[in-house]
Amino acid sequence: MALSGCSTPSGLIGSWQGDGTNGNQPFTFGTVSFVGDGTFTAEARYGDIVRVQTGHWNLDGATLKLAEDDRTYKVHLKGDSAEFTNPASGNTMTLRRIR
Repeated sequence: MALSGCSTPSGLIGSWQGDGTNGNQPFTFGTVSFVGDGTFTAEARYGDIVRVQTGHWNLDGATLKLAEDDRTYKVHLKGDSAEFTNPASGNTMTLRRIR
């Protein structure tokens, strides 16, 4: 996995913004924040409905696990962008770091 020279989960810590598109997925990401204590808050839009989710996360190599949903994503960080790929569907979404 390439974490832009970062081999720890700290490269993911911070807030990320979706671009309003998400390929063929039924939702788009607004923002997601990964905190150093292993918690996250994410905002997703399903049509006119905004859903906020909180929970715990863990990054093991290139695999991000969201504990409450038992979901995993492959993560590739490059500069101020993060590409998340759902290994089950192959769908990918890209978010940009909020500075």
